[in-house]
Amino acid sequence: MLRLFQKIILKISVIAAILHYGQATFAQRYNFKNYDIEDGLVQSQAQRIFQDSVHNLWISTFRGLSRLQTFKGLLRK
Repeated sequence: MLRLFQKIILKISVIAAILHYGQATFAQRYNFKNYDIEDGLVQSQAQRIFQDSVHNLWISTFRGLSRLQTFKGLLRK
């Protein structure tokens, strides 16, 4: 009986280790930066966001258009 219990505990431990390490390898980390008027955004509420072929983000608001150069982190009006 003790031998059966040990086998069950070993199987549960192996499954738990696989699930834990498998989840860690597929986990992704995202970095977020908030932009507002002080950073150069025309208005604090965006209406539409478009990404062009060179990965600039174009942010339209009721007050105008802003361009975010994503690789440099620069915001232009």
